[in-house]
Amino acid sequence: ITPNINTEHRSYFKEEDQLGERENPLLFSIRDSRTNLWVNPLFMFTSLNDNINPVIDGVYLETEKERIELTGRQIIPPQSYRLLIDTTDFIVKYGIPLVPYQVKVRYLGRVVYSLSLDSLVNREGILKVEGNPQGESPFTNEGMINGGILGITGGKGFLEVEVIDYRGNKTSKQFPLNQD
Repeated sequence: ITPNINTEHRSYFKEEDQLGERENPLLFSIRDSRTNLWVNPLFMFTSLNDNINPVIDGVYLETEKERIELTGRQIIPPQSYRLLIDTTDFIVKYGIPLVPYQVKVRYLGRVVYSLSLDSLVNREGILKVEGNPQGESPFTNEGMINGGILGITGGKGFLEVEVIDYRGNKTSKQFPLNQD
C-alpha cells in the first residue's frame, strides 16, 4: 500500500480521507489501545446503510456419527449434540458477506448460548472472542458458529436461534422438537 497518511506517528483522519492506494482490496483490523482488544471494524462505520436482516442458512445438531439439519417438527433422540449455526449477514451496498454481530439460542425457554462478536483477544497466538462460553474459537472450519454442546431432553420443546447484525436487524427461527 502507498500510504497518504503519516504512519510514523499517530494519525487522525476524517470521512472521505484517502488512506492510501492499492490495486487489490485492503483487509485491515482495528485494535482498541485502552483495552488491548481487536474491535470489529463495522462498529467504526456507523454510516453504512444496512436495513437487511441477517439470514439463518441452517441449524445443525451433530454427534460423532451424524449431522442432523433442523428443518421443522423433528424427533431428536435425547443426548448431547454439538450445535452448529450457519448464518450470514450481507451489507447489500457492498455485497460483503459477514457474520452477524450477535447470536442467541434458547432451548425450553431459556438462553443456552449467547455470543457477541464485538472484540477478539489473542490468547497464546489464537484469536478468540472475549467471553465466548466455549473458551475456544466461535467458528468451525466450515465457517459456521460453534454453539457448543447442547443437551436435548426427551420431552417436547422448542429450539430458537436468533441472530442480530451490527445495525440491530434481527432474524429468528424456531424449531419444534419431539412433537407429533
